[in-house]
Amino acid sequence: MTELSLDAIVADPELVTAFPRARLLALILKAQAIQTICASAMVGDDEAVPDEVLDARAAAVALGMIRGALYKLAYTTLKDLCVDNGTRSLRFSRARIKEYLRRDVRRDAGSAAPIASGVRGVSRVRALTEPSAVPSRAPRGESR
Repeated sequence: MTELSLDAIVADPELVTAFPRARLLALILKAQAIQTICASAMVGDDEAVPDEVLDARAAAVALGMIRGALYKLAYTTLKDLCVDNGTRSLRFSRARIKEYLRRDVRRDAGSAAPIASGVRGVSRVRALTEPSAVPSRAPRGESR
């Protein structure tokens, strides 16, 4: 009998019919071990940076919106940014917020799905790129 190896099987698939099942099972287990080792090497655990968990105040600052708007959007639009901590308090992932901002900065302010800025009628992208787009509040008793 010839030596059974992955390269030999790839070259001649009919080769496996000549070997007992126990030997084939051992080869399958080795192939799975190799697959696991290669997959973990591709992930690059050395490059992994621990994620920082933010409370609602810090997340609102990072997103450039008021905290009230963040609370309103936390269960719908910004649901993917939340981290489940087993309590009712909201916590957000800094890495997810950075990814969200990176994706949405490319979206233009006049898109069909504007990003909430916490200011009525102004998208977050427009509020970040055009400071004049955010209406200033008039003093009490005066109209705009």
